[in-house]
Amino acid sequence: MTTNIEHIINKIIECGRLDSYSDLDKLFHDWRDYQSFLDEIHQKIKTESGGQSFHYYETFHRLADRYDFKDLLYLIKGLTIVENNIRHGGSVSPIIALYKKLVEKAGLFYLTTGDKQGIYFLMQSLEKSPNKDIEDLTHWILDKSDNIYLPFGISTLTSKKIPEIKKEVESWLERQKEIAHREKQEKIDKEHRDELRKQQSAKNIENQIKKTDSEREYRDSLIDLSKSELLTKILNDKLRPVYYYYNELNEIDNLDSESIDILRLVICRFKDSETGKFKRLKDKLIYLTENKAHAGNTRYSQ
Repeated sequence: MTTNIEHIINKIIECGRLDSYSDLDKLFHDWRDYQSFLDEIHQKIKTESGGQSFHYYETFHRLADRYDFKDLLYLIKGLTIVENNIRHGGSVSPIIALYKKLVEKAGLFYLTTGDKQGIYFLMQSLEKSPNKDIEDLTHWILDKSDNIYLPFGISTLTSKKIPEIKKEVESWLERQKEIAHREKQEKIDKEHRDELRKQQSAKNIENQIKKTDSEREYRDSLIDLSKSELLTKILNDKLRPVYYYYNELNEIDNLDSESIDILRLVICRFKDSETGKFKRLKDKLIYLTENKAHAGNTRYSQ
């Protein structure tokens, strides 16, 4: 790094050590000046690593490796004030990466997951291995920073103290488990419904095939019936309407007296007022009954 960058960083660390930040007010004129400073750090670390490209956060992880625990802590505090002064930050603040590295230097487990899962890991780790410096710094950042993403990289945390943070993230985790369980159950239920629909569809197809075969067999059974037997079957059929037998009735001719008497009863199964082809069929059948003397020699014209 250039002497100027090191000088600025050391100045920020010193202010953090003294917990006095008035000298930082004019360190950067505006956020563009500060961003140029961060970009220069990124470029220098890239150059020192043989031109290897890093994610922006990885750059500041590597920067953090150059400082011991205390100096890194002071750097984080100083940068927090700097970003407040110039109104810079958001979810890309270098403080997020530096804080994560500081937590690791303290021997604690923490992941920046983008949600409260990572904070949960940190709270669990702090519960097993309490660290006053980390706890105090966390409280300090949450109290002092104007950036809602600090120090964890998420903007949805509302608590400001470790005990409350722990309760908040545990409550969040329970809700996530409930949501996951509900989604899993909904998926199971959907799969069950889909399987039932699939089975019902297969059953419907099977029933339709059986019905079609049954209908074909029934139709075939009518072919060899005499006209009297056919008309009697139609008259006594309580399951099928008279219209079912349209084709069979339409082919009837040459009736004897007994068949004509049965046909009159069959005609009574039609509506009083028919339309279309059923009216024509009914008229034909009536014609046959009214002209029985000539039915054997006359074809009905539709």
